[in-house]
Amino acid sequence: MRIRLAATFVVFTAILLAGIGFFLRQSLRDEAELNARIAVEADWGAAGGFLHIDNQRPEWVNDRNDFDQAYAVERLRHVYQLTDPDGNVLEQSAIFESIRATRQTRGTPTYDPQYSILHDRNGIPYSTRASWIRDDQNRRYLLAIGRSLAAPYRRADRFVLIYTLLALAMLPLTSVFSWWLTGVAIRQGRRTT
Repeated sequence: MRIRLAATFVVFTAILLAGIGFFLRQSLRDEAELNARIAVEADWGAAGGFLHIDNQRPEWVNDRNDFDQAYAVERLRHVYQLTDPDGNVLEQSAIFESIRATRQTRGTPTYDPQYSILHDRNGIPYSTRASWIRDDQNRRYLLAIGRSLAAPYRRADRFVLIYTLLALAMLPLTSVFSWWLTGVAIRQGRRTT
């Protein structure tokens, strides 16, 4: 009886720790995605200040002598794509070229931003925002920008790995504790009867 009680306690503890680990991993990934979406929103606002479309050609306007502006523009262009209404690419980054993105259908009237997590050929995830913008002649273009989720996902996975290793190290201690606790419970039960 003592072995069954102790084994049940250890199995219950293992299932509980595994559930907590799964919940922590998903929570950390959700938090990373939210932070990336906030960063993409900030990038979207910055792109509106630097990107101008002149004669149906994109032009990034910034002071090249200002290191901060030049860095901001290069960061924006790192994961970026601009297409005309027919889906013809006007300009895109090498990373965005490798992303398996589905194009927005032609003539879609929505101007609501579309957020998604897309993966490149190597499986690296990117949080992206795509939406229509207009030039001075009121022609529309589909702009998509994004940020990598690789580093935040790695941090979440590393945290869960450390948690799992600590949880596995706790199971032998849990076994000893449950063996002792069931022994105390059995002795108390015998005294009362």
